[in-house]
Amino acid sequence: MEYIKSRIRDVKDFPTKGIIFKDLTTVFKDPRALHIIGWDLSQLYRDKGVTKVVGIESRGFIGGSILAYEAKFSIFRSTRSGTTILKRRTASSRSNRR
Repeated sequence: MEYIKSRIRDVKDFPTKGIIFKDLTTVFKDPRALHIIGWDLSQLYRDKGVTKVVGIESRGFIGGSILAYEAKFSIFRSTRSGTTILKRRTASSRSNRR
């Protein structure tokens, strides 16, 4: 865990004065950090009957993919509105055919 913490960049006074934003892009650029995170998360869920991961929005897509890869789960991407990318595309395709 210390290795992961050492990879997180602190951005002081962002978005406002007095806030310390924890920037994870530095973690995402580090293959070892991604592997550790994925492995540790996968161990939490490996024997719990979980078979799927839902990644919500941008960082959820990244984190969910890492977990799914390490644990050999399926991943589904979703938006905050609750629709999956496939549902959105299918609905869009139907409206375009009219």
